Amino acid sequence: MRSALVWCLAWPALALAQPSLNPSTVAAEVPTYIARELGTARLAGHGTLKWFGLNVYDARLYVPERSFDAGHFASHSFALEITYVRHLSGKAIAERSRDEIEKLGIGTEEERAAWLREMKKLFPTLHRGRH
Repeated sequence: MRSALVWCLAWPALALAQPSLNPSTVAAEVPTYIARELGTARLAGHGTLKWFGLNVYDARLYVPERSFDAGHFASHSFALEITYVRHLSGKAIAERSRDEIEKLGIGTEEERAAWLREMKKLFPTLHRGRH
């Protein structure tokens, strides 16, 4: 269930971002804390979520250096780095994530309720400029 939850959270972030899938436009260096988890990794894509023209966050997707098949995401490790431009409460992020997951038609109502409970426990209140 955890990998499904992570993907459900990652997908809206990437789907709603205005992506630039050319990794060469971003510094190629993988942050140390991501390299510790993935080993040799690469930037697969990045984007900025804008809401009514205001930047909300910047997202970067890192994948292992070896091939990565997004169609089979659950069988791969990946890291989604999100840097927030605004202060956001963890509870509000969880509730919004649940709404976006529902719009995407992912999971049953019971699964989304369970994911919401977990997200409320996991998501901290975020402050501008932090990951």
